[in-house]
Amino acid sequence: MGDAGGKWSSAEKMSHFRNLALVALRDGKLAGAERDLLNFLARKWGLSDAQVEEVLAHPDRVHLSIPKDEASRFQQLYDLVDMMIIDGVLGAQEKALCVSFAMALGLNSGLIPVIVEEIVAGDQLLRSEEQIQAVIRARVARPRK
Repeated sequence: MGDAGGKWSSAEKMSHFRNLALVALRDGKLAGAERDLLNFLARKWGLSDAQVEEVLAHPDRVHLSIPKDEASRFQQLYDLVDMMIIDGVLGAQEKALCVSFAMALGLNSGLIPVIVEEIVAGDQLLRSEEQIQAVIRARVARPRK
């Protein structure tokens, strides 16, 4: 799970953390795997426990900050989909929220099923996140017949 090589601003990290929290909380509960992932990212991005609890309690107080480069926007959508499926449940509400985020990020919401499929397959094949993303990009770039 990334921050595009450390290029994200503090505002982009907080915004992305908020979006991930919204996806995790969309089904009304925060599963252990979701909480673990949020805690991992908070540590990785230097967020305090107080910031994490504030975002979880009041996500509406964090302003949306959309990265300017496509690689960062793709990374954020990838992370959101990864959060959506991390608890093993692919909920309709979580999926709808990811579609909304894809549109807000200026990306094709049609990427979501491709990302889900490749994350699941990549996990089974023990691929790294970079390998999974390369497969997704190749699939998306491939001309349709």
